[in-house]
Amino acid sequence: SFVTEYPEHQYTSNARYWLASAQLSQGKLQLASSNLHHVVDDINSQERAPAALALLAKVYQQQQLYNEADEILEQLRIHYPDSSEAQQIMQNAEPQQPL
Repeated sequence: SFVTEYPEHQYTSNARYWLASAQLSQGKLQLASSNLHHVVDDINSQERAPAALALLAKVYQQQQLYNEADEILEQLRIHYPDSSEAQQIMQNAEPQQPL
């Protein structure tokens, strides 16, 4: 109800992110996706956008929408290359050196 009652509040994007996280764990993938898109599109929530993109990619992967997940991860790498989320993705994508 917070996001409905206070759509312009400074914490609305944060609330949407955590709501989406809860929805994801409940299997409400469409609702989670919608809330994450709101976070990514909100110009005032750019500090939360990298985490929202990473979680959105996870939603798409759970829906077996692998091309969409890859596109979202590419957006994350391009727009937020210094974020911890992008760094983790790039680290996981690097080939592992044999021991």
